[in-house]
Amino acid sequence: MGRPSQSTPNARPTAIQRITLDAPAPERGWLGCIERELFGSSGVAEAWKADLASQSGAAACWRCASPVGPGEVDSLGCGWCRPKRLGYSRSVALGIYDGALREALHDLKYHSSRATGLGVGRELGRAVQAVLDREGIDTDRVVLVPVPATTRRRMLRNKGIDHALTLARAVGQETGCRVARVLGRVHRASQTAVPSSRRASNVRGAFRVRASWEDRDVDRVVLIDDVRTTGATLTACCRALSGLIRGDGVRRGDVKRRLWAATVAVSVDDRRRGAGELAESGRNAKDHVPKA
Repeated sequence: MGRPSQSTPNARPTAIQRITLDAPAPERGWLGCIERELFGSSGVAEAWKADLASQSGAAACWRCASPVGPGEVDSLGCGWCRPKRLGYSRSVALGIYDGALREALHDLKYHSSRATGLGVGRELGRAVQAVLDREGIDTDRVVLVPVPATTRRRMLRNKGIDHALTLARAVGQETGCRVARVLGRVHRASQTAVPSSRRASNVRGAFRVRASWEDRDVDRVVLIDDVRTTGATLTACCRALSGLIRGDGVRRGDVKRRLWAATVAVSVDDRRRGAGELAESGRNAKDHVPKA
């Protein structure tokens, strides 16, 4: 998908142009200069906004954020997630992992473009804030936890950038929620290099709560990552975090309800992609959302 065209002063605004999306802040300071000189940028920092505008009317499952069609969602989720034992109770995502949105995430991860990461992160922050407002949840009770990458992975594959932390900080700027690096990670094979059937076992036990957080109580966690594919990584993180959800009034059954996931995009197959295009609004995805 190409870049959105610039309108002339007297041109009638299109549907996409009428949607207000903040442009990513420019990369400034010595760190931004070093990143630009060493890694450059793929130049897709703006095109993702048109992708978001084109997906703005699609409905998504409240539990897994997959695109859904009319009548596909109930109080247990949708056809994709209903039979799965996800570690989190609710998901927020901006759109499908495809097109310019996919290129924007590659710009962040593989071209070290913090500007792109901050831009999509702020949009994700608005989506998270909308759900928190709808549920009446105070942002002071929420901790944003980025899915960690090992130092080896960041240096060898991601050119030194911690992409999930970059996204989490942007979400925090938009929502006012606290951002904390609660989790550590043991190096394993990349999930993208492992068959879907083995991804759960590949990350089982790979995440741990950092020693500085082991004795703290947390009321609610929103995990932040770039893409949800099978949900295995997010579920493994939630298993490690579940021990932090404790304190007065927290019952055993409350723990999972207080663990959410927020990703920029969800990876779906062609059937699920088509289901999302059938939905005219998000009403059918909201009617059956259980109280958090």
